[in-house]
Amino acid sequence: MSAPRAGARLLACALACAFACAPLTAAVPTIDRAPAPDFSARAIDGHDLRLASLHQQGPVIVEFWATWCEPCREALTELETWRKQYGPRGLEIVAVSVDGPRNTSKVRPYVMRLHVHYPVVIDADQRIQKLYQANQMPTAFLVDRAGNVASVRVGYRRGDTAFASRLEAQFAADSAAAGSAR
Repeated sequence: MSAPRAGARLLACALACAFACAPLTAAVPTIDRAPAPDFSARAIDGHDLRLASLHQQGPVIVEFWATWCEPCREALTELETWRKQYGPRGLEIVAVSVDGPRNTSKVRPYVMRLHVHYPVVIDADQRIQKLYQANQMPTAFLVDRAGNVASVRVGYRRGDTAFASRLEAQFAADSAAAGSAR
């Protein structure tokens, strides 16, 4: 192999590794630290919800996912664990399915198999997905009590603790704010 060809291959491998090894918690430039777009939706259990009402109680995770996305299954399961752990402290979770019309009938049985006990909405017209510019699945937005996007996790990697650390930081900030208000 010629030196220029070998150099080009080495560069291509290095770039591929850089993209593959990039952290999964990434900021979406037009959304991160901006006010989270408000939305109203009906959950698959029939309850209406509105983001503005949810974040008044504490942080909210808005998770975009699809039934065809294998990492989404693990992310949804992790969120159920977080619901149990952080729910008593005020955490709300909303899972937004971006399954198209052909797959919407799969959503309810899918989340039932996973034993998910937080609200799940189907974004059939992709209105919410477009508001959040969530183009990769799964993508999670951490919305703080003030209604701002505090963190974004694009993708899912088991054992990655960066997003959970940001969630903990939100609880610490809420506690500090409550303490100074007294």
